[in-house]
Amino acid sequence: MSTEAPGDPAHDKAHDKARAPSRRMRQVDWLDLGLRQLAEAGPARMGIDQMCRAAGRTRGSFYHHFDDHDAFIDAMLVRWAERQTMSVIAEVEAAPPAERPGMLVLASLKMDNRLDGALRAFARTHKGAALRIADVDAARVGYLERLYRDVSGLTVGTARSLARLEYAAFIGGLVIWPNVDRVEHRAYANRFQKLARLAAASKLKFEAEDRVDDRAAHGDDRTAHGDAD
Repeated sequence: MSTEAPGDPAHDKAHDKARAPSRRMRQVDWLDLGLRQLAEAGPARMGIDQMCRAAGRTRGSFYHHFDDHDAFIDAMLVRWAERQTMSVIAEVEAAPPAERPGMLVLASLKMDNRLDGALRAFARTHKGAALRIADVDAARVGYLERLYRDVSGLTVGTARSLARLEYAAFIGGLVIWPNVDRVEHRAYANRFQKLARLAAASKLKFEAEDRVDDRAAHGDDRTAHGDAD
């Protein structure tokens, strides 16, 4: 007779075999369920028991794919980065260069924007999530910067400034207006792109303006510290 108690991974795996669910839960199914739970109800719904109830599976099914809850969270964050960033970039890159900015807007409309907001809230108390989000933010801004350089012919400094401004507006919108509809979201994105094209046409030099602003804010070193003489 088995001495394993309910709740032990080995016990639950044995019961999974006996119950033989109609369709095996793949690892990716668990990850997508976790992301859905997070988007809809927050981190409280990502516990192992809550996940198993939502999936209609025992803990043994969960432990078949993940050593522990931390391993599940790590894999879920990788899945989020793939779904909401890397696959989006790959889709946009498949389009002709001149069409990529518009394709990026269309691709972003397919994203579950609730998920980005929920993950950022989760990251306040989870270091691994915070690190993964920082990596994704850097990848997204870096890709936007490259689009501005390649498509609009902007300088590195100008492209970086516009990329950061656009991304800050995007993320800020998710936090302030999480339920904004897709039509409005697309209108905002299109208007920002028009502003970017105006910047390129006018040959605005944001980096030069930044240097002027920096000198005005901090003062000339010779004035602040006096002449060496």
